[in-house]
Amino acid sequence: MKSELPIIFAVIFSLVAIYGLRSPKVGSGWLSSSKVFPVVWVLIFLIPYITFGPSSYLWMDDEGDLLVPFHYYLANFADGGQYSHLLGAGADLKGSFLVGGELISPERFLMAHFPLWIAIAVHKALTCIFGFAGNYLLARRLGGLNRQASLALAAFGTVFWFRMILVTYGTGMTIALVPLGVYLLVGRLGHRLWWAGVLAYSVLAALWMIPTEGAPALAIATVATMILTRHYNWRPLAGIALVGAAIAINWSESIYAMLQIIEESVRGTAVEARSGILDVIQDSAFGYFSMICFAWPLGLEISLSLSALAVAAPRQAPRALIALSLPTIFMTAFLLFPWAELGIAGIRNAGTRYFAFGATGTVTLVAAQAIVAWERRGFGLIPRIIPRGQSPLAILALISAFAIQGWYSGFQLINLFYRSGQAHYNVSNLKNPTWFDSSDPARVVSLRASYLQPEPGVMLAYNLPYFDTWLNLLDSRFRQYWSHGVNTRDPSDPRIGYDWGQVRDGVVQVDEMVSLPLLAAANVGYLISALPVSGKGLVLLDGPAHPQLEKPGRSGVSPMTYYHDRWLRIFDLGKMHVYALPSRLPRVWAAAGIRTVNSDVAVEDFLSEIAASAPDRIAVIRQSHTVTFANTVAKASMKVNHFHLARNGFEIDLDAPEGGLLMVNAVATRHFRAWANGKKVPYTEANGIQTAIVVPTGTRHVSLCYGRRTLFTATAKHPQECGMAAPHLP
Repeated sequence: MKSELPIIFAVIFSLVAIYGLRSPKVGSGWLSSSKVFPVVWVLIFLIPYITFGPSSYLWMDDEGDLLVPFHYYLANFADGGQYSHLLGAGADLKGSFLVGGELISPERFLMAHFPLWIAIAVHKALTCIFGFAGNYLLARRLGGLNRQASLALAAFGTVFWFRMILVTYGTGMTIALVPLGVYLLVGRLGHRLWWAGVLAYSVLAALWMIPTEGAPALAIATVATMILTRHYNWRPLAGIALVGAAIAINWSESIYAMLQIIEESVRGTAVEARSGILDVIQDSAFGYFSMICFAWPLGLEISLSLSALAVAAPRQAPRALIALSLPTIFMTAFLLFPWAELGIAGIRNAGTRYFAFGATGTVTLVAAQAIVAWERRGFGLIPRIIPRGQSPLAILALISAFAIQGWYSGFQLINLFYRSGQAHYNVSNLKNPTWFDSSDPARVVSLRASYLQPEPGVMLAYNLPYFDTWLNLLDSRFRQYWSHGVNTRDPSDPRIGYDWGQVRDGVVQVDEMVSLPLLAAANVGYLISALPVSGKGLVLLDGPAHPQLEKPGRSGVSPMTYYHDRWLRIFDLGKMHVYALPSRLPRVWAAAGIRTVNSDVAVEDFLSEIAASAPDRIAVIRQSHTVTFANTVAKASMKVNHFHLARNGFEIDLDAPEGGLLMVNAVATRHFRAWANGKKVPYTEANGIQTAIVVPTGTRHVSLCYGRRTLFTATAKHPQECGMAAPHLP
């Protein structure tokens, strides 16, 4: 039933749409009512959330693993600083991710004032409403289409890609807003309240739209619509500028932060080479085609609309083709722009594939024009089933919308059974972690097993510092440490999935999968797993009385036993296994020695040296970085008495009668500033992802502060400018 259920639901929903088309009167029935149908459609969209409430399904890749916990953390736990101790080996909270840096965030408001499941359901409903309204207005008022066909295209416009349903946070909501913006910018030209509508939309876009995904798509769709409708007017362009300004204001801190840290990120240090304009055009066209094919219902709508227009109104087809080709032109222009001369060459890797969704604000209008042309020509198909004058394209859009929605309803239901949903946010020994020592907050890593246990990013919703993190701007040194040392099996994924070849008798042999010494060196003190784990030195701190069962093919249990276990865990995953890692290094420690290696040593050899030396508290440093230290040596007399994870950094009390080298388990970044007894001191990277600070003789207190400059402030020159505050332990 795992694969059949979505198909069954798709067929049932399709039959509902077909039956609804057989209205006793023309223009009657809920499928043709512009007042009733939108309400019914939104309720259908919310079926999983209305049915299961607090335990409703949530897709645990992207949305449930990344976006929801990130928003939830910001709404309920974050201290408002630039820096997060909870992300990886330390990261910029405002600039490392694609969300979170807004001045005003509706997502954070909802999650701070309502139960999580209600906040999610409201977000899903608004995504559907915005997408439906925009597509309906484009088809009905700008395309001149009849009511029933407009409703059909509007419904299809809310489900054409899985992110419109399963990943509404970020991409889904952004795409949903594009058609509405196009209508307000172009469709209302000549209206006396045009500027008021654009201003209202500017606020809406600033609050909900991801800048790097939405702003380019909106600009492309607006220009394309101007071409389609021949509304060559300066106002829509001015409107785009106003919308862009509003988005830039609300996202100013996040955008500026990303520009500041991109040089140290994987995307900024791996700038794609461009050999020539023809190659760029080819790559852009291929990227556009690939993205549209990936969202194949959208690609099908584009191809069918262009084909129908070519048959019914061949003179209009070239203009529509040009409009729908604009994303390629915009991509090419963006990639050829001399960003390197502005010092931000890495921005080319920001994800130009989302330019393709400029088509989402255009294709509905092209489809509307095709349907109108079809009706004017009087074409029909299958008499008495699809009457003459009724466009098969509109009927296909309506049936497809119901079929896609039905398929996803079945998908959500079956995945709720196999993978649970929001139960991931209610695991008892993660919600109340008696095993976690907040006075010495070691990091957490979780093993992934078919989504049966909380994904790594869910730890953020529990306010736990997790190391296996996925960020948009991931520090390149963290990626090296992870992919060349910790988890060499899958270098592209900074998370650990079970290697089922290393699962014997239901027990995961974890030290055959990952490097426990490198995890321990990175201050990872806890390992979380749905299944029991075996590894050298691991100590079980907490766990369930009855572990989750593997699939019958791997565990050997009967299917009925497995299904019974899954049924009991749909709404309650039960406890997770929590293990303590041996010999893990603390977040702050005094180096007992320094080991220098050649600057050009291979990454794998460098990390092997760290794994061997870290248990003895040796700082392994590349020779090119030792210039920072001059004659500094490690001193056994230096002792760390106390430290706390302050807002934007670390406050450390220590005794250093002879000075020495202080190690902080956080990725060294150029935005750090270090002070010893109030005087600035040098620091550098060590042990791959740690920061080594030179401590002068007699030092009693050290501050390591993340003081990245903002739009309105310079780089911090003393701890107070960093915003160092009272202790805030995760």
